[in-house]
Amino acid sequence: MLKQVDYTKCYAAHYIQLGSSYACRGMLSFDEEGKPRLSSFDREYPSTIFISGTILIYPKGKDAVNLERLNKVSIDELQGLLNINPKNWSIKLP
Repeated sequence: MLKQVDYTKCYAAHYIQLGSSYACRGMLSFDEEGKPRLSSFDREYPSTIFISGTILIYPKGKDAVNLERLNKVSIDELQGLLNINPKNWSIKLP
C-alpha cells in the first residue's frame, strides 16, 4: 500500500529519483504553494518522516517508473530539474 504524501512534513530517504536521475541522502519538503523542495539530509526536523528506500518523483499523468540505468547527480541538480515545471510532479513514497 502506498503512503499518502503529507505536504506539511519533510521526507528523508536513502534515495530520491527524478526520471533517470537520482541523488543519495535527500530530503523532500514543500513550500507554502505545495512546490517540492529538495535538500541534503543533514539534520532532523520535528516534522521529518524517514523513508526506507527511494522516493520517486515523476510527471503528473504518467506512471512512476523505476528505471534500471540511473545517473547519480547532486541534490542541487535534481532541484534544477524540478524547477523547470515545479507544479507538474507526482510523488510516490515506498
